[in-house]
Amino acid sequence: MPNRVVYYGPFNNTKREELLEKSKKYLNENKGDKFYYILPNGKLFIKYREILLKSNQGAFDIRLFTFDDIIRNLLKDKLYSTIGSELKEEIIKNILKELYENGDIVYYKDVSLMDGFVWNISNIIGEMKRSLISPEKYYENTPSLPFYSEIGLVYEKYQKFLRENELIDVEEGFIKGIELLKSNGDFFESTDFVVIDEFFDFRPQELEILKEMCKYPMDIYVNIPYKRDKEFLTTKSTLNILKEMDFEVVNLDKNEKNTFEALGDKLFTEDSELLLKNENIKLIKVPNKYLELKRISQEIKCLNKKGIPLNRMAIVLTSPNEYSNTLYRVFREEKIPGSSNEEIRLIDIPLVKELLNIIDIKINNFDKKSTINRVKNSYFNIYSDENKDKVEFILYKLNYSQIEELKILLEEKKKRLLNRIESGVEGFIKKYEEVVHLENSLEKMYIEGSSIPEFTSPEEIGSSILNIIESYNLRQKILDNYKKTEDYNIFYRDISALAKIKEVFVNMSRDISIVYKEIHLKDFYEILLKYLEKETVVISLGNSEGVNILTSATTQGTNYDVIFMTGLVEGKYPNLKGTNFFFREDNLSMFKDMGLDRSSYYEKLDKECLLFAIGVTRCKQILYLSFPESSTGDEVNIPSMFLDELLNLFEGNSEEEKVDVISLDMDYIIKRDFDEITTDRELVAHLFYRYYNGEDLKDYFSMLNSRKDGLLEEISEKIECETLRSSKEYNEYSGFINDENIKNDLMQSEKNRICSITYFENYGKCPYKFLMEYILELEGMERFMEDFSPLDRGNIYHSVLKNYYEFHKADFIKSIKGQAEFQVEDTLDEIVNGIENILRKNEIDITDKLWRLRIDNMADTILNLIKLDLDRMSNSKYKMVPYDFEVEFGFNEDFSIDVDGEKIRLLGKIDRIDKLADEDKYILYDYKTSSYGIRKIVDMMNGVSFQLPVYIIAEENKNIIAGGYINISKGEVSIELLKEDEKAVFNKKTGKYILNDEEWNSLMEHIKGEMKEYIQKIYDGDFSINPKECDSYCPYGEICRYRGR
Repeated sequence: MPNRVVYYGPFNNTKREELLEKSKKYLNENKGDKFYYILPNGKLFIKYREILLKSNQGAFDIRLFTFDDIIRNLLKDKLYSTIGSELKEEIIKNILKELYENGDIVYYKDVSLMDGFVWNISNIIGEMKRSLISPEKYYENTPSLPFYSEIGLVYEKYQKFLRENELIDVEEGFIKGIELLKSNGDFFESTDFVVIDEFFDFRPQELEILKEMCKYPMDIYVNIPYKRDKEFLTTKSTLNILKEMDFEVVNLDKNEKNTFEALGDKLFTEDSELLLKNENIKLIKVPNKYLELKRISQEIKCLNKKGIPLNRMAIVLTSPNEYSNTLYRVFREEKIPGSSNEEIRLIDIPLVKELLNIIDIKINNFDKKSTINRVKNSYFNIYSDENKDKVEFILYKLNYSQIEELKILLEEKKKRLLNRIESGVEGFIKKYEEVVHLENSLEKMYIEGSSIPEFTSPEEIGSSILNIIESYNLRQKILDNYKKTEDYNIFYRDISALAKIKEVFVNMSRDISIVYKEIHLKDFYEILLKYLEKETVVISLGNSEGVNILTSATTQGTNYDVIFMTGLVEGKYPNLKGTNFFFREDNLSMFKDMGLDRSSYYEKLDKECLLFAIGVTRCKQILYLSFPESSTGDEVNIPSMFLDELLNLFEGNSEEEKVDVISLDMDYIIKRDFDEITTDRELVAHLFYRYYNGEDLKDYFSMLNSRKDGLLEEISEKIECETLRSSKEYNEYSGFINDENIKNDLMQSEKNRICSITYFENYGKCPYKFLMEYILELEGMERFMEDFSPLDRGNIYHSVLKNYYEFHKADFIKSIKGQAEFQVEDTLDEIVNGIENILRKNEIDITDKLWRLRIDNMADTILNLIKLDLDRMSNSKYKMVPYDFEVEFGFNEDFSIDVDGEKIRLLGKIDRIDKLADEDKYILYDYKTSSYGIRKIVDMMNGVSFQLPVYIIAEENKNIIAGGYINISKGEVSIELLKEDEKAVFNKKTGKYILNDEEWNSLMEHIKGEMKEYIQKIYDGDFSINPKECDSYCPYGEICRYRGR
């Protein structure tokens, strides 16, 4: 009778060593093909292989597997075509489209063609297949409701498609493998024993394989080293399943336990006996994850210096997606090797992005954005480096949208330049040659784009793009770049990416030909993006002697002297959020009865508790627990419930009384303690900090300069630059133009300008940006939007509101005075028609579904504003009525402000003026589409907001008592200037914006003075790079030297 034994013992018991010894003995007897050793993950596979390879004889016959490896072994000689998730989603997308067109999708009709829904359905089908639930079984066990039946219909048709095309997906591979295992009676025939080590639960597919194993006359040993007095539900459930399969459970004990094993036993129990403070458990509290990992790196270096090898330390990333990139960045800075390869998505590699530009320019018919992106390419370059900026500048200056318009513009520009040349005007030959060169190169891009078919077979599209790749001799370019930079990592990245992108095009073209005989280039491109997001290339290789990089799910079967558990933030770890709309708490029991392997909230929590306890017990000497106290912006993190659970096991009221606490603030960036310095950059910062505080550090700087030649010269140049920039004197770094001829030109060009309010506000916010926009008239790097831009949306709102209030002005007055009721709700169609008329004039297709949604949204917003507006004016003690709309000044008649004898000519438009119903008093309003742009009196005094004061000055013949803003999206009124004598009108009592007559008049004079000062500064060439307000999304950010953003 073969042995069927489960060894159930405490954390880190010795049974594993016994099972490994048994396996080593077989290897030494040259019987490596007589046993299987099965592990839960690939990380363990590498470690166990190293242990077993110490037995020299028969080492290459080691059957060290995961359950996935067994399936791959079963399928290796079978002629199945396996599809990836990208093709799977395309198949499902096509099925949903067909069902939608046939009227078979009703419940999910509105979302059936959305990418997010397709992705969800792919996951639902995957989960059911992993749980071995067929479409037939699904139908039998779910209610006859569209919520369930329409999902079943997609699943059924998906499986049919796979069968008809002899395809399998990853989940189907397991099903086929199990079928082969059941039909192939000799797979384990020559096997003496199987060891299944470090598992605490099994997936349904794994249990099916285990059931098949049990049919063979071989010993099966399952080692579950996670026993404790209060058992985890996960391990109890697994033991019950194995008992039902006739496994004998052998309970093991461990006499001596270290600190961390004892801690693992107490976690998540009701044990009330508290532990004493342990100096080998340390808590790191830092402002952000970057400093968290920097401090961990410092600890790693110190511990390594004390004799602990790097490979005896491990860092556990509880949130790997969030932490991986930062970890690799910090490890590069600190020159700490890690055990894992650093990878980058193919889509994030510059070479690949440039290739996408080539396809993008074709799809978008050489629009401005795509053309400029293409011009900037370095791998697939059209221009030399010195010409790229020049061409980009020319393209930005030209006002066009499609290539046909661009060709006409260039032809016209050529003619104008040629006329000047023929007229004998000097200096235009070079400009003419530049335009000709631009025209020729655009033709090259056009021919290149034309070689990519717009609609044909996937193979032809893929082949055309591969031909373009080959035409650029990229291998040589990558090699030349390496010779210049000597950066092996970039060389390795680009060579790997080039090979991988070719492989992607070949595989993808072949795969999607199964679904599409012919395809539009745009659809091909969308699928390509999915492939590129999934594929990765290695940009730096892991080092087996480096620090081990783990996740909470890969700590099983390991042990280290030092462990760092990072990111212990509530809401992120443990992550218990569901990821699918379909499997919910209210239907989970039904699916679990069906066999679905999906955990409830409490089951997930139990498993995460177990994994955390396992992570803690992997430690032998020192355990570090860390969390960043903030994420981004004003968000504040709170410690994970798991961190609280662990700390609550210790005596004391504060964290410091329980464990060693390392608490840091942002000052840690400049390390003041010499012993904490771990990089050259930190050393430089440290020395300059001490130098700033008056220490004589000449010898240190000399030593530093000898280590890195030219370092002091580089630093000196930067200090000189910063000193000049911060100086109150004008210089080349402050944005001051000191050439008298240029200043004279400035005065001549600007003195007769009729200025908008925005003209002054933009100068006040940032003189340098003003220089770019108003003087040099440059176009910044634009932000393209698929919806309305805020300005476009605002124009539509303004126009519709003006027409509406003018048409219904009498209705408003009667309603406000209580003379007649006005039903605003009945005018919705009128508002919609107003919006539609504006869009038609701009040649917008208002039948488009997305535009219909936008129109409805805008109409609802306007209707809501008008209703709230009417209620506000009607309910006010002092009745107000709409009086005038879009009141212009400086357009038809000259309008100027006299400041100390100098006239400043202005123009503008007041969105709306209201009037007190029974008094000659007025309120000015400016519309805003959101709260952004609403300005306070402090902004006016600071010289960055002129709007309301200038409006008041422009209407000086009226008794203006207040000025404010109307937030269209919220229907809210914000009064920002109010005469003190009139505060009762708005039921206001105090506020900085409430001004007496003297303050009111003083503000107006202040605004006039600011405008005069700004004009004088512009004449003086003062465009200092010292903004009062710096826009994070400034279009000139890439060329601006200001770093206060």
